[in-house]
Order: sequence, then structure tokens, then C-alpha cells
Amino acid sequence: MVFGKPLDLTVGITDELAMKFQERREELQTERKKLPAAIASLSAEGHKLVETLGTANGTAHRLLEERIEELGAQITHRETRLYQIERALNELARPRWRRAGSPMRWLTSTMSGTCSPSRIRPAWWAR
Repeated sequence: MVFGKPLDLTVGITDELAMKFQERREELQTERKKLPAAIASLSAEGHKLVETLGTANGTAHRLLEERIEELGAQITHRETRLYQIERALNELARPRWRRAGSPMRWLTSTMSGTCSPSRIRPAWWAR
């Protein structure tokens, strides 16, 4: 893509980032829709095994306990992933690069001519 003016480059970068954020948001939303059903399925299986545990003895009892522990770990993993997805979606709702003081915001405003790089030092400059 060839850009004629700094503003064209700024718009191109901003549009590209917005598109990537939208794609990532859609991926996360798809995964988020599947997780509650998976968690419920694992939980239901765990409840059935707990009911069966009372009648089992010996090796069967030990195997059931191991499987229940595995299910618990899988449920925890999926719940953690669901939490991570929710946090990521909240973060994507207002990306860092659009926030005041971010390096990308400073770069795009400088390139578009809406601020002077010599007069305004971004907050991240001092880091």
C-alpha cells in the first residue's frame, strides 16, 4: 500500500489495527460462547461420578477419585480461560493504542499534524 501523505499512513495504520482488534474480538467471542457448555458438561459428568463413588470399592473407587480430580482440573482450566477471555474482551473494547498518552496515539496524532512532536512529549517518553 502506498501512502501519499502522513495522514494517509496514520489512517492506514489505525484501520489495520482496528481490523486486527475486530478479528481478535470475534475469535474470543466464539471461544467464550463454547466454554459455558463445556464447563456444564464436565460438571454434570463429575456429579454422576460422585454419585457412583458411594457404591464403588477398591480399585474402582480409586479410579473414580482420580477421574473426579481430572474433571476438577479441567473445569478450573476452562473457568480460568473464560475469565481471561472476559478480561481480553474488556481490554479490546477500548484498546490501549486509542487511549490518551499511549505511544500509538502520540505517533498517529504527530503524523496527522494534530500535535507537534517537539512541543508535546508523551507520558511514556520518560520510561
